[in-house]
Amino acid sequence: FDAVAPDVLLVTETNVPHAENISYFGADHDEAQMVYNFSLPPLLLDGVYTGSAKRLSDWAASLDLPRPGCAFFNITATHDGIGVRGAQDYMTPQEIDGLAEKTLARGGLVSYRQLSDGSQTPYELNITFFDALLPPGEDPDSDTAITRYMTAQSVALALRGVPGIYFHNLLGSRSDHAALEGKDATQTEFKRVTNRKRLTLAEIEATLADVSGRGRRVFDAYCRRLKVWRETPEFAPDSPQTVLALDDRVLAIRRGETLYCLHNLSGDSVTVERPAAGALNDILSGDTLPDGPVRLGPWAMAWLKAE
Repeated sequence: FDAVAPDVLLVTETNVPHAENISYFGADHDEAQMVYNFSLPPLLLDGVYTGSAKRLSDWAASLDLPRPGCAFFNITATHDGIGVRGAQDYMTPQEIDGLAEKTLARGGLVSYRQLSDGSQTPYELNITFFDALLPPGEDPDSDTAITRYMTAQSVALALRGVPGIYFHNLLGSRSDHAALEGKDATQTEFKRVTNRKRLTLAEIEATLADVSGRGRRVFDAYCRRLKVWRETPEFAPDSPQTVLALDDRVLAIRRGETLYCLHNLSGDSVTVERPAAGALNDILSGDTLPDGPVRLGPWAMAWLKAE
């Protein structure tokens, strides 16, 4: 392909443990230029569930690319759901079972794979990412629900690589339980339909026309982030990435030399040390932060540019 179609990038979608996944980069420009970063979604869910960014931060700090010209394809969900095999190297079987239990508690389904001893282990969480983050009983249209969701989605934009956004994530879609009616919900192929609602153009237009509704609010928030991402050189796929230890509840990433991406994965208000001296401008809101520490509300985020 490099010879006949140099503008084409090969992407491998291999839902396997991380070490095996990155082997598809190849040894010397002979395989994929991008691999799906399947470890990110389950580790991100774990971070929000526990209110701790420690495991996610340690993992992000360990990411390395074998050569120039390749990149991670950063996702939070796909049409299949939320794969968990990428978490095997970082979470215990009991912790992965915990993700499955929380999925079931939120109305989702779980697909399993069979191990050599005949036992089963979770393979995939069949639920939309929005519902996966929504505690039982919480209003899905609340500011809290949308703030939590958009902070989690923003992590995939902030990490070094290329973001891959599943269409339903753009609208904060709920799981489509009605699609399971009359189907065998024990089969993976049917479980996956909960995350594959087929939207008509009229349904999309109606969602976006409701300016106070969840779908439009999520869409607008996503568009703001994508516009900023596109216009910010530090978000280039090959721009350097450094993970900072500011607070165990906050995933803090420096991109390049002057951009600081802070994501509070907890329900606490958190105050962290100012990551750089001098003026800090929030590139999403356009505001300049006052002197002193940086304060993040529950599940809040900030992308800060040092002047």
